Amino acid sequence: MKKIKLLLLLILLTLIVLVLFFAYSILTPISTEDKQVYFVIESGQGFNQISNNLKAAGLIKNQLIFETYVWLIDQEGAFIAGEHQLNKKMTSRQLVRTLTSGSTVDSEIKITILEGWRSDQIGEYLASRGLATKEEFLAAIALERWQADYDFLADVEIDKVEGFLFPDTYRVFADASVDQIIAKMLATFEQRLGDDLLAEIDRQGKTVFETVNLASIVQKESPIDDMPMVADVFLKRLEAGIGLQSDATINYITGKKDLRPTLADLEIDSPYNTYKYRGLPPGPIASPGLAAIKAVVYPQANDYYYFLNSDGQTYFARTYQEHLENISRYLD
Repeated sequence: MKKIKLLLLLILLTLIVLVLFFAYSILTPISTEDKQVYFVIESGQGFNQISNNLKAAGLIKNQLIFETYVWLIDQEGAFIAGEHQLNKKMTSRQLVRTLTSGSTVDSEIKITILEGWRSDQIGEYLASRGLATKEEFLAAIALERWQADYDFLADVEIDKVEGFLFPDTYRVFADASVDQIIAKMLATFEQRLGDDLLAEIDRQGKTVFETVNLASIVQKESPIDDMPMVADVFLKRLEAGIGLQSDATINYITGKKDLRPTLADLEIDSPYNTYKYRGLPPGPIASPGLAAIKAVVYPQANDYYYFLNSDGQTYFARTYQEHLENISRYLD
């Protein structure tokens, strides 16, 4: 009799372990890697083939457990054909919900925010895609709406999140709200910078706001290969108390695009006029890409204090006289 009781106890313990393992497998992601995966279910495809493809894509670890779970919740025939946006961090439970919810990529829109765009340009672009009006977008980027949710906005000194709307290609639902789109851009900013870069900015005694502010100018003033050198020029001028004299900040005031400011433009009385006022402007003049931000954090040391761009080339100068010669040679 004792042997029977012991055997039953062992069977019960085994069942408990199996149930716990089953639950753990369903509720735990296969990976901690935050990586998007686009997964296609063909029309008429059977459930066994779908689960096999999920295994091959590295989205599930144990095909038998996954299939058993789907059978238990009676969802074998509920999978929807189309392209689905999944993530390696999803649990099996989340995968099933996504693949049976009808939220296929077909109901999404791909948008591309370019490096160096101002917030008003982003607003115009979203309006052209039918996602929001320019006015709705500009109202929604008010700092007070986002500062409490993102630590990197803690030191922002202007009233909007200009500069932090990370330039990238996004997939958003056609009926996404303007807040959902902005949240995606801000989350991407935090993700793309990462802990190491944010820690390095802090180690250098800078704020993220100051870094993005200068990076936005570097973004507008320089080809990507020259950004580290241009950043060093600007950093030296800031340290020496020399005006940045950036044409890009003048164009931010006037709204002109890639044009040399006129003499009248240079006389505009605005804190963004870095010909009139020394130091950084009040805030970023555009959304810099990761290369421009890294250039400010990791500048390439050089002896130059001046530079100009002509036909995609950057010409550096050590002295103002050399700079005038470059202007005569390449711009006049």
